Amino acid sequence: MYANNVSYYETNLRTLKLFKIKEKNYEQSIRRVFQNRYYPVIALDNVEDAAPLAKALCDGGLPCAEVTFRTAAAEESIRIMSEQFPEMLVGAGTVLTTEQVDRAVNAGAKFIVSPGLNPKVVKYCVEKESR
Repeated sequence: MYANNVSYYETNLRTLKLFKIKEKNYEQSIRRVFQNRYYPVIALDNVEDAAPLAKALCDGGLPCAEVTFRTAAAEESIRIMSEQFPEMLVGAGTVLTTEQVDRAVNAGAKFIVSPGLNPKVVKYCVEKESR
């Protein structure tokens, strides 16, 4: 994988606009997303597991996570992790619809990952970024 090659990702993210980042400096945001070599992909069934998992990740030196929208606990888990662990870079994965984009961003997601390339979701994220 190219996780340690930031310029590779910067070029491709600018082209594909796969991530919706909620930070003022886009360049800095991209570097922050890819400064970690690994991103745990998390599917939580119970919201009660969000805070202990976020604490364990931060304590273990991995202050980042992609919380998948495959479970009913995703939105609230993102909210808990983002609010209780502000140093953590929390994003939403398996985002399939624009409605899920809104829910994830409102919950505190700093980036969005959509499986494959869903042009409607990408366009929506880009439009939200420019507001």
